[in-house]
Amino acid sequence: MTDENNNKPSKKREIKIEAKSRRGRKRNVSAQDLENAKATEKARIAAEQAEANKGADATPDAPLDKTQLASDYATKLDAHNARAQSLAEAKTNLSEQNTKYEAITAQTATAVAVLETQFKKDKNAKISAFINELHDIQSSLGNTAEELTDLASGNDALTNFVEGVKLTNDDLTKAFNKFSPKPVDETPEVSHSAKTAVRFDAQTFPAIEITENTSSEEIVKALADLETAGEADTANLAKTTEQLSKVTEALSHAAEESKRTLERQTRNLEKELAYALEKIAKEVLEVADNVERSLSALQDQKEILGGQYSVVETRMNKASSELQGAFNKFGIQKADTKAGQKQNVETDNAVAQVPAAAANATAGEIIEVASVGYVLKNEKHGDRLLRESQVIMAI
Repeated sequence: MTDENNNKPSKKREIKIEAKSRRGRKRNVSAQDLENAKATEKARIAAEQAEANKGADATPDAPLDKTQLASDYATKLDAHNARAQSLAEAKTNLSEQNTKYEAITAQTATAVAVLETQFKKDKNAKISAFINELHDIQSSLGNTAEELTDLASGNDALTNFVEGVKLTNDDLTKAFNKFSPKPVDETPEVSHSAKTAVRFDAQTFPAIEITENTSSEEIVKALADLETAGEADTANLAKTTEQLSKVTEALSHAAEESKRTLERQTRNLEKELAYALEKIAKEVLEVADNVERSLSALQDQKEILGGQYSVVETRMNKASSELQGAFNKFGIQKADTKAGQKQNVETDNAVAQVPAAAANATAGEIIEVASVGYVLKNEKHGDRLLRESQVIMAI
């Protein structure tokens, strides 16, 4: 009991002390706020005094110097007009450079069109010359078929032979009609037309006349207008100068580029001309095959033809020989494919395969050439395959 009673007064004292401490803190905070407020007011008063002193020491704005304004205006006007002159000269130069570049482009296009026109004429001449070589052969085959028509009456084998000769003749006619050249327009089509350079005049600024009655404010406004116009001209001059630089650079290479274009087109057309007969040759190869087959079939008609056999044989041999002569003249040659050679996968097509042992051959060896292939010869641009050789190969 004694301990508990002793403890109670102690707690009361702690509470009183704490309360007293809190009240002390409140008094201290209030004093600090007061000091801060005094300091703030003192600073405000000092700032107002300083501002007042500054206003008292400052001098009033000086009146505008009209003479100086007029001088500034004249100087800036001269600078603006000089810049306008530079802009006009730059635009004129740009127009001239563009005109020169377009002229070179047009000349190149015209030269290319002339090359293409000449190519068409040369191609037509080459095809026409080839067709003319074959006309005599066609005429010979037609005469042979007509002479044998009466003899073939009642003989199926000879009738089939005559029909084969006629079909061969018709195949030549179809090829002639299909590939006979059309006239070439002597005037090349060129869409480009020559242009004339434009000359630009300087757009001077409309100056105001400054007199005794012109106010300073009017001159200031004129200076502002002049400044705005100057900014626009400066931007325009920079843009025009950049364009001029690009065109000038392109123009410096235009002649060389034109030369390269013409050289490239010449090479392409020259190569195309080298193979101008490729399409018609492929069709006429069938005619050559039919003539060869007709010659083989003629052997079976020897007894029927009697004394005329030698005449017909001579004509057919002549037609075959002339046809091969026309081929050789225009670079159309038989492929060098023979039995006993190894198959060339680029030029030989194996239509049948037999065991190598049965054919007494090695694997990959050509046993028989069923149908000879053809190539279009050209030393400069290389040979072009017209038809593969059909071969029987050992495996």
